[in-house]
Amino acid sequence: MRIILRIFIIQMILLQFSGCGQEKTTSLEDDKKLKQLLPSTMVSAIENKELSAEIPIYILNKSNGKRVPNTSLRLKFKNDQTSNYPSDTNGVVKLPISPLLLKENPQVSISHKKFKPKDLEVKVGGKTMVFKDGESSNLIDYNSLSSKKMSSGLKVYFKDDEIGENELKKERADFVEIYRIVDSLVGLKNSAIYPALVKSQIAVTVGVPDSMNIVPVKVGNPESKYWFFTHELVERNLMVQEFYKQNSDIRWIGDGIAEFISHKVVETLEKQKPEIASTRLKELQDLDNENFSLWEWKVPTEQEESFTPGYGLSLAYWLKIDDEYGINAIKNFVKDFKKLNDISTASVKSCLENNFPGINTDVKITVKEAMKILKKVSK
Repeated sequence: MRIILRIFIIQMILLQFSGCGQEKTTSLEDDKKLKQLLPSTMVSAIENKELSAEIPIYILNKSNGKRVPNTSLRLKFKNDQTSNYPSDTNGVVKLPISPLLLKENPQVSISHKKFKPKDLEVKVGGKTMVFKDGESSNLIDYNSLSSKKMSSGLKVYFKDDEIGENELKKERADFVEIYRIVDSLVGLKNSAIYPALVKSQIAVTVGVPDSMNIVPVKVGNPESKYWFFTHELVERNLMVQEFYKQNSDIRWIGDGIAEFISHKVVETLEKQKPEIASTRLKELQDLDNENFSLWEWKVPTEQEESFTPGYGLSLAYWLKIDDEYGINAIKNFVKDFKKLNDISTASVKSCLENNFPGINTDVKITVKEAMKILKKVSK
């Protein structure tokens, strides 16, 4: 009886969306929340009936209304996690919508290599939506997670019905080592960043308390654990006072040191782990041999696309600093940097000079030099 009733409800909702009047076109030039993109009747139906649906979202050229392929729709959640949904060759993004996702109501942005966000708009047509049982596979509700303590109050989160006891035991041991190494290099004081073990390649945790951050980590995936999680762990501990909001020019410190420490974790454990340096090396191969000032690698706004080679350039720079001054000098810099009350560029340069005597605070590196450094540590 419940199955018949559910089918009837879905059929009625599909009828509601069968007309053109339920389509909605929205510009993404300004920041938008997910619910602002969707027809109100669609939002109400999914929320009230607790249904999940795959919604086709059309990415359009605002000037002529034609679809734009190879576009990425990004959802940014309250805990700063993001999830990207690429369009197909016809400019269509198939976005899984659920009551859980609507409750979180993430911020939506759009990116394309050629077009700027102001040149694009999205069109949602409810008549082709496909309803599915259960929640969206890439969303994990914080309230559905169990946790196990590791040490010093640190925890690993997981879903009881997905992670076995042996898997949990192995993963916990790996994370204890990661925390130990990161703590010895940059410190983990007041850290509230924990791993959530998942089975899917792409996942986002929602409903997480504002006072903490949970980063999904795919079980059995070294890249997810030793690189992506470690990067977030380091960066969020380094930027303890929301430094990015005060100075967007210090990304080469936050992301750069996070990449550097991730590399150090892999190097210290001496196991077959993700090839961080070689991956970043490939991102530099198509660049001209410019002399980059890393101060210019800024934190992108919602309307900007990130400069991916900045990761490789900044990683190479910190490897160079490690070679010239040693890891203890970097540890002392991190300690002093985290204490700064004034995070202006002048103040950061002073901190650099105090910890790295003779350093050129213009912080420049050529593509050729960066590639040489990354090749050396990739062997």
